[in-house]
Amino acid sequence: MNIETIPIEIVALLGKTELPKEVIDQLEIGDILPLDQKTDSPLSLTVDGEKRFSGQPGLSNTQKAIKIKSIP
Repeated sequence: MNIETIPIEIVALLGKTELPKEVIDQLEIGDILPLDQKTDSPLSLTVDGEKRFSGQPGLSNTQKAIKIKSIP
């Protein structure tokens, strides 16, 4: 069987925030940005720009990972 790999973009959205341009221009390493989502809330996963899954962040061995929890 011949299996080909196809590159796709998968994005896990941690949350959103709005900041004035002046604040963005002054951001430094170590600054903390408040997001609109709680740390224990499921993350929205998009595949090539389309929302496809919700998941929970975690680890798989030593790599960061997301466990799929629901399919909308």
